Amino acid sequence: MSAVPTTAAPAAVRDSLLASARRLALPFLFAGSCVFQFLQAQAHASPTVFNDELLYAKLAQAIAAGHGLAIRGEHYAFPAPVAPLLQAPAWLFGSMTEGYAATKIANAVVMSAAVFPAYWLASRHVRRSFALVVAAATVATPAMVYHAYLMSEAAAYPVFVLAVAVLVRGAAAPSRRLGLAVPAVSVLAVATRVQFIVLPIAYAAAVAMCGRHRWRSYALPIGLLAGIAGVMLLVPNALGQYGDATEYHYGIGAVAHWAVTNASLLPFSLGLAVVPGALLGLAYALVRPHSVDDRAFAAVTVVATVLFLGQAALISAGEAHRPLERYLFYVTPLVFLAFFLYVERGAPRRVLHLGLAGVIAILLSQVSLPGLRSRSPRSRSPYRFAARVRP
Repeated sequence: MSAVPTTAAPAAVRDSLLASARRLALPFLFAGSCVFQFLQAQAHASPTVFNDELLYAKLAQAIAAGHGLAIRGEHYAFPAPVAPLLQAPAWLFGSMTEGYAATKIANAVVMSAAVFPAYWLASRHVRRSFALVVAAATVATPAMVYHAYLMSEAAAYPVFVLAVAVLVRGAAAPSRRLGLAVPAVSVLAVATRVQFIVLPIAYAAAVAMCGRHRWRSYALPIGLLAGIAGVMLLVPNALGQYGDATEYHYGIGAVAHWAVTNASLLPFSLGLAVVPGALLGLAYALVRPHSVDDRAFAAVTVVATVLFLGQAALISAGEAHRPLERYLFYVTPLVFLAFFLYVERGAPRRVLHLGLAGVIAILLSQVSLPGLRSRSPRSRSPYRFAARVRP
């Protein structure tokens, strides 16, 4: 009778299977999102947001043809070329139909890739199981429908999450490597979507909260960001057509109205229980953080979200006259991570959490979603899009 065991210990086998499942969960989540988004895109047969979609399509086609950023042979000053660059290879196919279909596939893959920086960011703050839920929520937002539209959202989503992860780390643990990475990822973000010009401001706020007694460590990134800002101010028409926003007329009442309207859409897409929990998680991370990383994350999240709301309100009041939730959906993984920061603390002050959820529910009961729908054919609501593209 042999003294050597012939069967593996059940606990060891179980641990091995769990470890394998954890390693495969994120790739499977990415692949599942790609397949789902690809299937959803089949019902979107032609451009809908004509101004934007045709602009990006023509720029991508010009790049694919070797003409650079041009429209009908004329150079076009466009400050956010990353999305057309990513879409350009799809237009190398033989026909417009194949190029359009290939662009939607490429957008589905690129936008689904947001799961990777979302998981990387979340895993530095919460346990891995929660980080996987954050990654899943990142690609479960209704705004993922934008991947089927030839605009900047598909490229901007993963770039934004990556930029936030780098900025948070750069504010919490400055180093020479991160000192170069912070301005680099900020430039990449703005070159993907000009709206992300607020990210350096969010980083500066995080530095102000986390950089006590080590200001010299931030000299390199702050200096480079200031230099880049100076160059942009000196370059004529650096923001392209986005510079026209300075010519809009804004009424204080209208801006406040659209700020509240746009903010009211977040609980619909993120969850009524998630938003108040996220608010409490951010409050704890700012006031009583478990680590400097938590405080840096909270500072970047709060400042970026507030500035996004301000941007959306200004454009809604000055030009669009409709809700612009497409300016806000980028914060989805940040809100879910903030919620799990609250959960990791044992969900304290649950009565306050329930009270906030109740107040928000009562307020949202007064919101009419059909009433928010724009009468303009250029309306860009993902909720309207989802209703149209699904068979």
